[in-house]
Amino acid sequence: MARFFSAEELSGARVFDSEGLFYGLFDGCVVRGGVLFLKVVVEVSAHQPVVDVDRLVEALRERGVRVMPGEPLEVLVARARELGVDVPYRSAESRVRLLKALVPVSEVAVVDSRRLVRGSEEVVEKVVVLRTPREARYRGRKPVLERPGVPPLEEIQGKLVVSLSEGVLGCVEDLVIGPGEPGLRVSRGEGVSGYINWLGFLNSLKKRGLLRVYERLAEYRDPLVTPRLDLSLLPRVRELLEELGVVDKVGDLLEEFVAREPLRGSFVDIPWSRVLKIADIVLAK
Repeated sequence: MARFFSAEELSGARVFDSEGLFYGLFDGCVVRGGVLFLKVVVEVSAHQPVVDVDRLVEALRERGVRVMPGEPLEVLVARARELGVDVPYRSAESRVRLLKALVPVSEVAVVDSRRLVRGSEEVVEKVVVLRTPREARYRGRKPVLERPGVPPLEEIQGKLVVSLSEGVLGCVEDLVIGPGEPGLRVSRGEGVSGYINWLGFLNSLKKRGLLRVYERLAEYRDPLVTPRLDLSLLPRVRELLEELGVVDKVGDLLEEFVAREPLRGSFVDIPWSRVLKIADIVLAK
């Protein structure tokens, strides 16, 4: 059964087109004319090239194009390409966030979220894959019709693998050999295990003269009785630090007393015949 997500649960999800190209970030929904649209935005860092929207709008209006306020970036660029208008760029003065497009929910092929381990860190991969080659069109490219050949491992190792039928599978770990064809070994390593060195953390607080914080945390869990806390209690410990108003002051110190170990050994092998596209992600059947 398909999974459904609220806009809050999907906030910040990466959006990819049907070619596996990164399209933008999910930034909420709007309803227009009885249709639900996904707001897709792009973020550009300072000094990076960004479309000069004001100059582009001016150039389109000079060609007689009526441009509505707040028109998505994708629409403006598409009209410019149709008319043969050069898309002007400028250097971003600061980090900017632009509305790239409003995508009807009917174009969504996959929406999924999965906890994965990258290195020693646990991350939540939130992904939306579209049925259409929007980013390819945005870049002025034609969709690639041929199935991909097998590339060297170093070109795809670590790439996220998303199945159109199963959602987020994991990350490419290795090339494998099966009957008559190669395949991909996809690491699904979900979750991390570990502990908080509670006794060490609280002793460090005491040495720094943070007696009020020490006493409150000792009330929560006596460090002499429970010198280690399970990693699952880390969010609650951070909540306590926030309540005490010291999370900014001792949050980094807390991390020094956290030991994490990724849970490995979970993987899935998929035959190359399932691989559809290789771009910013690997798309599979």
